[in-house]
Amino acid sequence: MSRKRKKKAKSPEIFQSLSKPPDGSWAQRSSYHGARILLIVLLAGGVTALFPRAEQGPPELPQPGSVAPADVAAEVGFMVPRDSTELEADRAEIAAAVAPIFRENAGTQLRLETEFAGFFERIEAAVEAGGRPAVERELRAEGLD
Repeated sequence: MSRKRKKKAKSPEIFQSLSKPPDGSWAQRSSYHGARILLIVLLAGGVTALFPRAEQGPPELPQPGSVAPADVAAEVGFMVPRDSTELEADRAEIAAAVAPIFRENAGTQLRLETEFAGFFERIEAAVEAGGRPAVERELRAEGLD
């Protein structure tokens, strides 16, 4: 029974020389490490060339109800197939559907105006009556330490 041995494929001599540590002379060490560094640089360049960086995708759109951190604009120009009267009607309809951020409350506005006017009158009276110590007492009484 004869077995045939498979011959080992011989690697090029350059790779064999990179696998063995250098003997010890300065020239051999520098060529040994230089060749290894060159091999790493070539490998990194090859990987970079074969697998280029992916293009940056479209910007993330804000969630409904949030404010976009930057303006989001279409990258390609496009036409809107409507005339200006239809666009204005659509804009008005959409604007009417948006909930208001602030609701005006006339009673609250009148109450705040009265409270602020009274506060400033008391501060002016404190300035005229006793100067800084009187103003500080008035501010403490209002909870503004």
